[in-house]
Amino acid sequence: MKLLPRVPAPALLVLCHAVLFPAHGQENGDAAVSEAALRSVEATPGPERTPLTTASAPETAGSDRVPDFIGKTELDDPGLHDVRFVVPEGGTEPPRKLSKIDLDSDLDYDGTFDNSAPAEQFQREFLPPGLEVGVGELTRLLLRFKTYGEVAAGDLVVVLEVSPIDRDSPSGEGGRGFASGRIRVWRDQERRELLLDSGDPSKLRMEWSFDPGERSGGIPRAVYLEGVGVSPKHDGDLRLLAHSGAPEARSAEGGGLGVPALRAYDHLLVTVREKPVEKEFINNNAEAVWSTIR
Repeated sequence: MKLLPRVPAPALLVLCHAVLFPAHGQENGDAAVSEAALRSVEATPGPERTPLTTASAPETAGSDRVPDFIGKTELDDPGLHDVRFVVPEGGTEPPRKLSKIDLDSDLDYDGTFDNSAPAEQFQREFLPPGLEVGVGELTRLLLRFKTYGEVAAGDLVVVLEVSPIDRDSPSGEGGRGFASGRIRVWRDQERRELLLDSGDPSKLRMEWSFDPGERSGGIPRAVYLEGVGVSPKHDGDLRLLAHSGAPEARSAEGGGLGVPALRAYDHLLVTVREKPVEKEFINNNAEAVWSTIR
C-alpha cells in the first residue's frame, strides 16, 4: 500500500513567539487542571466520515500560515486575512505584544488537558474536523491567558468569537441558504450563563475587559462548549476564535502604551456529530471534562 506523505506540523503561531517580558496571569501558579492529570493517550477515532484532506506542501519556518487543505477558507488563516492580527507595515517601532492567549480542548478525548501533547496542539486544532462534539454533549475548554509587563485596567480586552464556515466559499462567509452545525458556549457547566450561540447573530461575540485587580484579570479560565446541531456537509464548519490585546478602537495608537499593540490569537475548529465520538478516559473522566446534557 502506498502511503501519502505526512503533513509537517505548522510553524509556531504569533501567539507562541517568545517575548522577554515579566509574565503575569493564569500560567503563573493558578493551574486549571491537576499536575497528576497532565498525561495523554492516543485518540480514539470517531465515526467514519470523508475528511477534508490536507495538501503535502511544506511550511516555512516562522510562518503563521495554516497548512493548505481542500475546502480551506480565509477564516482558517486569521494571521493572513484578519486585519486585527496582521503586523502593521512601516512605523518607527515594532509592535509590542501585550499578552498571550491559548484556547485548548481535549482533542485526544482522554478526559485531561496537556498543553504540551502534540495530539492536542497545532494541526489537530486548525485542520478539520478539529474538536468533535456530539449533539447534547458538553465539553470544557481552557483559556490560558497572561500579560507581558504591567497592563492597567481597560488597556486590554479578551474576546471570544464563533463563526460558521462555508467551505464552498473561498472567503468562508456563508451565502444565502448556507447551513452549518450549531454550538453554544457557556460560562459554566450548569449552563446558566450563555456566552455564544453560533445560530444567533446577536450571540457571536463576547468581550471581557482585563482588570489586574481581579483574580485572573476577570477573564474566565474555562468555558463550556455544547453541541446543538449536526454539521450537515463539511467537517470543521465552525470556528471558535480567542484573541487579546488593546481595545480595537485604540490598537493603532498603542492602547495607551505609545506603540502599536499586536493582538494575540488562537482558534479551534469544531465539528458537531449526531452522537458523541468514542473516548478512552485515563482517569475515568474525574475532572468532568466531558458530560451529557439531560
